[in-house]
Amino acid sequence: MTNWSRLAMTLAIALALATPAFAQSTTPSPTTDPSSPPTQAAPTETTPSTGASTTTSTTTSAGGTMTVQEDGQVLSSDLVGMKVVGPDGESIGEVADLILDDQNKVVGAVLSVGGLMGLGAKDVGVAWDSLDVQETDGSTVAMISMSKEELAEMPKYKTLVDIKAEQQQNMSTTAPTTGTLPKQ
Repeated sequence: MTNWSRLAMTLAIALALATPAFAQSTTPSPTTDPSSPPTQAAPTETTPSTGASTTTSTTTSAGGTMTVQEDGQVLSSDLVGMKVVGPDGESIGEVADLILDDQNKVVGAVLSVGGLMGLGAKDVGVAWDSLDVQETDGSTVAMISMSKEELAEMPKYKTLVDIKAEQQQNMSTTAPTTGTLPKQ
């Protein structure tokens, strides 16, 4: 995957994660002078039952900018590259990419499985809800109920770019040629 496509995916995920926060945190305002800058609500302190204090606020302005990551929000950079472990706790691979639907919601993950240090690894796709993201021993991992062998037997995940390249390859190998027929 190229750096540009990884950047595009990161931006798409950030947008997908920002959309619910924007929808929940904006309130209609009375008509104001369009030349005045948008205002942003000040953070408010809350104290949960654990005694720790966290900051919660409306961090999305009318312009759609975000200033603070809030509890419950996850950065795609925290997910892509995350270790994937099987039901026995054995490392299976890592999250190579995230799959978003046409509404910018994460619906799946591409896992890089098998191989040694990334060489010979195969990308397979799984539904997002088949992964259980957890804190384990101070690091975040994705747990999956499938074994390493089951994932290795899955077909390779194909992106739209892969499918288009295959179609073009098939068309070029099956395209009629001009000239004489081969001798038999």
